[in-house]
Amino acid sequence: MSTSFEFKFPPFGEHQERLFPLRREEAKWAHFWEMGTGKSWMVCNEVAWAFLNGEIDTFVVMAKKGEYANWALFLIPDLMPANIDIEIVLFNSSLYSQNKLNDQLNSLCKPNYPGQRRRLRVLVCNVEALPYRLPEVFERLYETAKGVFRATDESTCIKTYDAARSKVSYFWAAKSRMRRIMTGTPVTQSPLDLWGQTMDLGKGLLINTSFFSFRNTYCEFENIYLGKRVVKKISHYKNLDKLNGILSSFSDQVYKEDVLDLPPKVYKKHAVEMKPEQAKLYEQMRTEAMLEIEGHEVEVTTVLAQVVKLHQIACGQLKVGEDEYVSIDNNRIEALLELLEDFNGKAIIWATYRQTLVDVVKAIRQKFGPRSTVDFYGGTSAPDRERAVRDFQDPNSPVRFFVANPQSAGYGTTLTEATLVIYYSNGYNLEHRLQSEDRAHRIGQTKSVTYVDFVTPGTVDERIVEVLRNKKNLAQEVLGSPISEWI
Repeated sequence: MSTSFEFKFPPFGEHQERLFPLRREEAKWAHFWEMGTGKSWMVCNEVAWAFLNGEIDTFVVMAKKGEYANWALFLIPDLMPANIDIEIVLFNSSLYSQNKLNDQLNSLCKPNYPGQRRRLRVLVCNVEALPYRLPEVFERLYETAKGVFRATDESTCIKTYDAARSKVSYFWAAKSRMRRIMTGTPVTQSPLDLWGQTMDLGKGLLINTSFFSFRNTYCEFENIYLGKRVVKKISHYKNLDKLNGILSSFSDQVYKEDVLDLPPKVYKKHAVEMKPEQAKLYEQMRTEAMLEIEGHEVEVTTVLAQVVKLHQIACGQLKVGEDEYVSIDNNRIEALLELLEDFNGKAIIWATYRQTLVDVVKAIRQKFGPRSTVDFYGGTSAPDRERAVRDFQDPNSPVRFFVANPQSAGYGTTLTEATLVIYYSNGYNLEHRLQSEDRAHRIGQTKSVTYVDFVTPGTVDERIVEVLRNKKNLAQEVLGSPISEWI
């Protein structure tokens, strides 16, 4: 390691100290590191190394909407070596027309002139803005750059290779001198998730030259007959050892259990029976694909829509209109309150549907007091979200319960005050599940965390848990990691 390079924060793990000298000069690399193992530290120092050695003068980082600001406000300023001058612009498409942001971009796009002290130009942006205003910003920035280091955080956000955002991402990544993708969960649905993500590093890394040849290499198909139509459906996956070998040529995998001294996770299932009227509604939707509730007629025309409605009923709510919900009398609220009553610490309650979140918050506040609970979901404002996390993490705060959905609060939040995590309802998205689990189980957690899954026997609830388990097993097989105990 160069004696002229000084970390602002030294490696906190042996894996960082070992891997940094091996990866810092790689033009294309994937860091498949689990949450909390230090992949942000790794990338910031790789960028610093490339900058100090004259390889790049510009760092572009892409991240999801709920997380990208952390890079500009905390990660880069906190982790980048102190001897590097940094100019950071946090791109916000809603503020693009404002003079202040335009001035910032104009300043950022100025090149490093001879005789001036070199500065690292940093643009932090959210992937959701990729198809819109970002291309014109990239055009200005890349035109004046001597070399760009491009990083995509939580790279599953570009796994859909034919999506508009993904195509824009691949185009500009290809113009970058160095590239990184980062995620702890590269396979959330199937091995096909890898194709789009690795396209950000460059075409051909997976050997196959097209998505369809890649799919045919690793998938077996069966014919499904729908009337006169024949549809090919994936029956199983093959050649996963071969895929794992190819991945190892341009990626490394780091798992929390191997590098962090964290207390164990404990998994439990909690069976919750449906109430008679709830069971009647469930059976009617299952057999007739329609029902009437509180003056609303609810009918479904596809199997997928039917499964969603069945799950909603099992969880105690039903969406009956564009933005209209009906609560269904159920046993989950009572089961939740009983569980919390016997628990003395702080707990997170994850729920998939908005109306169940509303019902849960109301019930907990009635039972434990109005200041006992904070919520965090799509309708929660940014200041309220920050306040919710801060109050929950404050050991002296009366807030004991954090009620949220994984889509909103499952990324970028630290909730290590919790030692109990309850999945009031699950969804099919493995990434949401794993990310939400890691809010409590990360650096700073000193106690064992118990995860409780509410499951209604004989319903789609059981199938959802089975699907999540199968997806996790498949991901571990693709990446060559040992199958772990899970839900």
